[in-house]
Amino acid sequence: MRLVIAFFLLMGLTPVRAQDTQPLSIEHTITSQAFGDERKVTVYLPPNYYNRPEVRYTVTYVLDGHYAPFIDLVVKTLEYNVNARKITPTIVVGIHARRRGQEFTMPMSPEAEREGRADALQQHFRDEVFPLIDSLYPDRQEYRSIIGHSSGGLFVLHTLFGKAADLFDGYVAISPALRPGNNNILPDATDRLAQGKPLHKFLYCSAGTVGEREELFGGAVKRIDALLQSQPDHGLYWEKTIFEGLDHWSVVGPSVLDGALRQTRAFRADMKNIVDFARDGSTPLKERLDAFYAKNKSKYGFADLPSDRYLRSVSRELERLEHTEQAVALMEWSLGQYPDNFRLTKEHAMLLASMGKIGAARKGFGTCLSLLKRQKEDMDQEVYAANVQDIEERLAKLK
Repeated sequence: MRLVIAFFLLMGLTPVRAQDTQPLSIEHTITSQAFGDERKVTVYLPPNYYNRPEVRYTVTYVLDGHYAPFIDLVVKTLEYNVNARKITPTIVVGIHARRRGQEFTMPMSPEAEREGRADALQQHFRDEVFPLIDSLYPDRQEYRSIIGHSSGGLFVLHTLFGKAADLFDGYVAISPALRPGNNNILPDATDRLAQGKPLHKFLYCSAGTVGEREELFGGAVKRIDALLQSQPDHGLYWEKTIFEGLDHWSVVGPSVLDGALRQTRAFRADMKNIVDFARDGSTPLKERLDAFYAKNKSKYGFADLPSDRYLRSVSRELERLEHTEQAVALMEWSLGQYPDNFRLTKEHAMLLASMGKIGAARKGFGTCLSLLKRQKEDMDQEVYAANVQDIEERLAKLK
């Protein structure tokens, strides 16, 4: 037991206090001018939301928020992977529908305006939902994404390729209901791309292969892919997955995870990205990482920096794979992002010591001691004492 406690103290981790009594699921009712009635949205906060005030979250809007089996699946999938540090931390907002068939579709002609109310839903987002969420969570990251399945996926694509693409930054359409003759998505996408104005957005589409729906919807996803391949300057960060052996319903769970991972990987240098960069070796790792983040910030206006803890774990993976110099390069780049982080400084020094670079390791441990003393008043004193003792013991062993 003492060894376990010592490990957590050395990692700079203190016992997590019990979750505050504040609720993690909060329902709001909006008097909607867009729809002319009352509408509900449910906010789902991550489990550690109240314990981690320093974390800045993106916001993920999920259609069909009224349908418990669907929204619960989405929330728990995202929650689990945020907790595992696999995807960008996010607040989920479930959007309740009253008549989803109308609200997720657009009119096929001006005369049929009442048949589709997608424009009203877009107005609801812009004028009513966003102002509410922005006021409640002002410290969020400036990145909004939307997830929709079936008719919800149709709304996602209509929004992206229509006149309201600015509503969201990331678009996830799961088995979008693209039946021939009842939507204008492909013509709209063709017209939108023909304008020559790049869409600097993330787009993910998925479908299965089993059943009539997936034969139709998967075929439409492939046609969207062909269209985008023919227009290389579309500007989208485009991802698609066709899941073999899954139908319109079983494709949902895998798509939520796959879409979230791919969206995170588009904007964050995660373990896969960094290991791939290291294995490629054509460009120094630090330059590759700088270029990755500069491109995302310039093109998409968003980039997701991993936590110091995550970067330390990736450095250990590089060391395990015998990319030791790349592990050092990652530590040096990470210290550029978190310059006064004693945990990164210590990990860097430990890595140098393992490589036999005694002078550099001693210097690193000395810097770490200085950081600890400077930050002593702001940290748990047991964490402070345990790390000082550990570093002094390591220094004593370096000859």
